Amino acid sequence: MRNLTPALILLLALCGCGSGDDTAEPRVQAQKLVTISESDAMSLPGQMVPASADTITLWLGPGVARRDVAGGSLLVHAAQDRLTWLDHASGTWTSQTGRELSRQIALLAADTLGFASDDPRFARVRDMLNVNVKVTDTEEDAEIDGYQCRRWLVEQRMGDQTTVSELWLTRDIVVDWELIHRITQPTLAALPGGPDALAEMARLDGFPVQSFAVLEVMGRKGRTETRLLSVETVEVAEDHFLPPRDYKPSGPTTAAPGHTR
Repeated sequence: MRNLTPALILLLALCGCGSGDDTAEPRVQAQKLVTISESDAMSLPGQMVPASADTITLWLGPGVARRDVAGGSLLVHAAQDRLTWLDHASGTWTSQTGRELSRQIALLAADTLGFASDDPRFARVRDMLNVNVKVTDTEEDAEIDGYQCRRWLVEQRMGDQTTVSELWLTRDIVVDWELIHRITQPTLAALPGGPDALAEMARLDGFPVQSFAVLEVMGRKGRTETRLLSVETVEVAEDHFLPPRDYKPSGPTTAAPGHTR
């Protein structure tokens, strides 16, 4: 019987039987969408913003999302209403609920608007913080990179800053829009005019395959082009949507995301 032990162990290992692998990481299916954003150089008073090309990777799992850019990541957990920012350079993370973030922005806006209503500075600061968005469906259709797309125009104004965007959106790519909106809602919702802006942006129907945006600040203009590079369904570890184990918390952090294993 002793001679059969090695063969039996090998058979159990190949079949995945026996006591099981307690160290295996739980895995989930996720959508992986990769885009590239290229911006022209832009001259502003007192500074020169250099041209840039940034790759953005968006991961959408069951109730979780991750957005990776150079140097940092944003994690979203829908059930917890929690956003976590990763700083890869310092190996740290910061976490807050969407409600906490909205409250902080609202308090900042209220503090900034702390002038008396008859103070000339009140109207000036209110206009700087007020966000206004107009969305237009052009009803113009075209095929771009194999996707059936529709052309939408978005004009966003906030203080001295105006952004006019042309977006080619497709309904061929099905995504969890509620999850994606959680990335931007806490910030916009707390600003003056934010709820109306969000309602207007909710009219956008589809995922962007290509977009062109012109940003104007104090009479200076800069152009950004964004293109979808790839879409695929992948399998990743559940921990992909958590801070790496060796990262340390950094304030303001109201709760520490935990690992499942």
